[in-house]
Amino acid sequence: MKHKMYWNLAIAFGIALLLVGGLVVVSQAQSSGPQDGQSPQSAVGTAFTYQGRLLQNGSPYSGTCDFRFTLYDDNSLSPSQVGSPVEKSAVQVQDGYFSTLLDFGDSAFTGEGRQLGIEVRCPSGSGSYTPLSDYVWLSAAPYALSLRPGAVVSGSVMAGATLLVNNTYDGMFASYGIQGTSQDVGVLGKGNRVGVEGEATGSGVTYGVYGSNSSTANGSYGGYFTGYGGVYGKGTGGAGVRGASTSEAGGYFTSTNNVGVFGRSESSWGVYGYAASDSGKVYGVYGRSDSVAGYGVYGYNSNSSGGYGVYGESSRGFGVYGKATPPDGYGLFSEGNTMISGTLYWKPFTSSISLPGSAFSPLTSTYSYHYEGVGNAVVPGDSTSSVFVAPVQLPNHATVTGMAFYWKDGCADDGRADLYRTDLIGGEDLMAQAFSHGGGPGQTVTGSSSDYSIDYAYVDNSAHAYYAYLYLPRDTNGPVIAYGVVISYTVGQPY
Repeated sequence: MKHKMYWNLAIAFGIALLLVGGLVVVSQAQSSGPQDGQSPQSAVGTAFTYQGRLLQNGSPYSGTCDFRFTLYDDNSLSPSQVGSPVEKSAVQVQDGYFSTLLDFGDSAFTGEGRQLGIEVRCPSGSGSYTPLSDYVWLSAAPYALSLRPGAVVSGSVMAGATLLVNNTYDGMFASYGIQGTSQDVGVLGKGNRVGVEGEATGSGVTYGVYGSNSSTANGSYGGYFTGYGGVYGKGTGGAGVRGASTSEAGGYFTSTNNVGVFGRSESSWGVYGYAASDSGKVYGVYGRSDSVAGYGVYGYNSNSSGGYGVYGESSRGFGVYGKATPPDGYGLFSEGNTMISGTLYWKPFTSSISLPGSAFSPLTSTYSYHYEGVGNAVVPGDSTSSVFVAPVQLPNHATVTGMAFYWKDGCADDGRADLYRTDLIGGEDLMAQAFSHGGGPGQTVTGSSSDYSIDYAYVDNSAHAYYAYLYLPRDTNGPVIAYGVVISYTVGQPY
């Protein structure tokens, strides 16, 4: 028993010396086939070589030993194990030197610090493992694994990048910071804010993100059929692809009109958007600009024989969808000619126009009256029944749907409001009428056009003028005050 304890302590001391001068080497897995330009090359494996020297009582040891290696995170106080331990049996030790291959799998190295715990028994197969008292910090050599195919580089970096690739070449030939070539997606970026961000700061024709797709198969136009385009971006909370440029975009804009995404077409599409979903809100191209001088979507086409600056196509949703918050914005604005090939669909909307009491004037100068309440109410004098008139501006092609007037009547007489139109030679037609009977002293009563039918509801400003009448009774038995008239209408086509 004394001999065994002495041996284990000697080994522990020898390994401690070994780990100070140990060497970690990344191992390249080799293919069994020829390695010429016509055969595929094997990808770098996940294994790396650990080399060191084992001493016994200060002298090099020769023989066979069993080693057990366990990987931990970089917590020096309470390290957590990463993956499963790796056991290496019957490792040859010659004059103290040994070498062994360690493989902790695909997910062991993702960018965080790692340390190694080692247990040993010599000779091989004898007794139990003896753990060393210290962990071994791994050097940076194994992190070549983080660039192998399929590897993940993950970390939390403030004000920087998890992976930064910088190409400073400024010659005449094309150069790339990152170039992705794939059967499906060359470069795919996902992010809560930005999936892929590209910034171009050079002069001349520059691109924040440039994607080229030379495929002639279906899907080569970026989502129109089934495939992807030159650049495909998907964002779960922000932008899938965001492009920022600090220079002029190919000379087509001034320096004050830089663009985030630039689409140009000489014969086909500058920007092509396609929405294939048959439910919910789907958009071929969606553009938004919060700047007073910016554009949600800007398309440029210099080919006079055809092509599109912006082209949108949708089977059931919207090829191009523009949304504006009234009253200052426009969902779609055309400066110059607008051409529509096909049917123009207009979504009817209902609105109204309000005429305050101060808009009405007496029909003849014999009526006495005054305005009350900051000019919003007209009050007739104590003469006979009075008639007041006001011009009405209705949208062209509108249809009158309702009419009401608001007044206070203290004498229980009848009052009404009429909407008239007159043609260019003086012919007059009654279009709508709101009528009510007085309610007695101190009551406010209203009349509604539902009391009567509405005739000549269609508005044609090219052939008619429109005005409203107020017929107010005498006020000898109580106050009469006219507050205003409201005319409702529906617009079913452009005006």
